[in-house]
Amino acid sequence: MHFLRAALTSGTRRSIDNWVRLVIQTLGFATALWSIYQALWATIDVVSLTIVFLSLTLALTFLTYTPTRRSDPGKLPLHDIILAVMALVAGGYFLLKVDEMAMRIPMFDPLSPWDLAFSTMLLLMLFDCVRRTIGLAMCVIAGLLFLYNLYGAYMPGLIRHNGISYVHYVEMGFFTTEGIFGTPLRVAATYGFLFVIFGTLLHRCGGGDFFYNLAASVGNRPGGPAKIAVVSSGLFGSASGNPVADVVTTGSITIPVMVRNGYSREEAAAIEATASTGGSIMPPVMGAAAFIMAEFTGIAYGSIALATLIPVMVYYLSLYLQVHLQAVRDGIRGDPTQSGGILAVLRRDWLFLLPLVVLVGVLSMGYSPSMVAFVSSLTIIVVATIRSATRMSLRVIFEELAESTQRVLPVAMACAAAGLVMGGITMTGLANKFASIIALTSGGNLWLALVTAALMTIVLGMGLPTSASYILASVLIAGILVRMGLSVLQAHMFLFYFAAMSAITPPVAIASFAASALAGSDPMKTSFAAMRRAIVIFIAPFAFATHAPLLLQGTVLEIASTAAFAVLAVFAMSGANERYMMGNLTRIERVLLVVAALLLFLSPLWLQLVGVVLMAAGLARNLMAWNVRRRDGETATSETAR
Repeated sequence: MHFLRAALTSGTRRSIDNWVRLVIQTLGFATALWSIYQALWATIDVVSLTIVFLSLTLALTFLTYTPTRRSDPGKLPLHDIILAVMALVAGGYFLLKVDEMAMRIPMFDPLSPWDLAFSTMLLLMLFDCVRRTIGLAMCVIAGLLFLYNLYGAYMPGLIRHNGISYVHYVEMGFFTTEGIFGTPLRVAATYGFLFVIFGTLLHRCGGGDFFYNLAASVGNRPGGPAKIAVVSSGLFGSASGNPVADVVTTGSITIPVMVRNGYSREEAAAIEATASTGGSIMPPVMGAAAFIMAEFTGIAYGSIALATLIPVMVYYLSLYLQVHLQAVRDGIRGDPTQSGGILAVLRRDWLFLLPLVVLVGVLSMGYSPSMVAFVSSLTIIVVATIRSATRMSLRVIFEELAESTQRVLPVAMACAAAGLVMGGITMTGLANKFASIIALTSGGNLWLALVTAALMTIVLGMGLPTSASYILASVLIAGILVRMGLSVLQAHMFLFYFAAMSAITPPVAIASFAASALAGSDPMKTSFAAMRRAIVIFIAPFAFATHAPLLLQGTVLEIASTAAFAVLAVFAMSGANERYMMGNLTRIERVLLVVAALLLFLSPLWLQLVGVVLMAAGLARNLMAWNVRRRDGETATSETAR
């Protein structure tokens, strides 16, 4: 039983300090160089590229990650070396079959026993690597869909299909571009990988410290440590695009400081989790899921990044405002040691803004995401060279490229597994069945369909990286939302946001759980506290799904008015959430503010104006009391002066 329990857990990264570490680093460095070269100049076809990338990352996963958490991270057992070699051999076999794969006719040209053997071997190795890097959740989802492919013909009702043999599954999943070697893995192998390199280099040369110092310029104000967490995690997350990595990196600093300054452990962890999760939806990088969205929709990545500006502004404004209101209400002081101004930080370290400026500039010029990431990464090296304290030697560059490869392993495994799942969904027509379920449960009502889609996306995203949960949701759900009247951008952005928010949503909230581990808090209480903090971003997708100007789709006047009403909605919802706005709020006033916020997010102008009136009614008592206090203070000051 102990062995079974250990086998069902994920692994951990090895920490080997001898020559074996150098061998693993060299393989990682070579993988990074090869990926950079192919992403920019593509000397081989797409299928060959994904085959080589998958075999290399599988091999590196076996070498880098232990089989279970109980395994000794300081040792590399022989069986993992054998598995790594088998992964390379399997990749070599499929590489030799590329020309044949391009010419063969599916379900007409038979597969050889060797084809079936190597496909089965690759499938089993992928499942093990997914378990080691991501955990059991993705394995369970992929495994259930695998069983559904084989045995769905025996299931009742709507979900029944005509039956698929194992040979058919292997043929579509391994010998076409609709399976494991499909779009998700190709994105991970090219510009997804290059942006991971960008984030790794930025952090190594001191970019993470710059973001923290920039955020710390507000640290001496009320709730300063929490404000530092919101700003620094958002800035760092925009480059990393990984909520859990962001929590671990910035939360190890911000959470203890918040606890020392009066926040409960649950609140400190929740603030960090929500701020870090927002990095997945914050331009300019946003993680692999945004690049996959660009491939799925045919919309330029720059347009996708631009469309998120208002929702992201709304999200981080709400987090910052809630932190401020709570601090004023509860008397939580700032950190007096954080007294440096923002101008002082910029004067000292303004060079760190150059990579981000170059990234946005090159992207706006229409270059490919791969070229954008490459040029931005070169800019980081130039910045590090100019600043002697962070100058990168060839050895450091070698180590950071190897580290980038190790960081991309979970993304590669998730994308490979998602590709297989996509292939299985296509074969069984499961997407159409999901569409039928949503249509039946909603009765053709768009709002009910959106609620159902949101819940399904959160369930699909339990324990998964944002990219994997978005892929599943987009394949299964996006089509029905488009058919119900949403634009392609609205439908995919809606699912993308809820895929990201699944990181803080119970029962499996990976970002909340990571923050909880750092804070020593209760994981479920932390998750619910994080959801409360992030309430605005659970509402915003419904708003932009029915009102395109929130995604910068419309006239300048429509976009400007929509942004203004969204800001008012944030103030109303934040005040209601914290029970404070210039003074304590009664229950009736909070209800008025919640209703006002919901109306302000809606599109008809008359409803937004009603929301403004309700907001004014909810704040009237406190506003008058604040005005009286202000007048009394001015009178007292005048009398003292006399």
